[in-house]
Amino acid sequence: MSGIRRSFSLFGLLILVAPLVVATIPVSADINEDNEPQGWWTETTVDR
Repeated sequence: MSGIRRSFSLFGLLILVAPLVVATIPVSADINEDNEPQGWWTETTVDR
């Protein structure tokens, strides 16, 4: 019974710590140098 409790404890600890570990990995963002805005709103005719 102790082995099951220990394995569930380790699993629970892993579930709590895993998002923190993943959050430390930097995300690479693609930087676009052109000045034209991008998105669905650039295609509309409402603001023209």
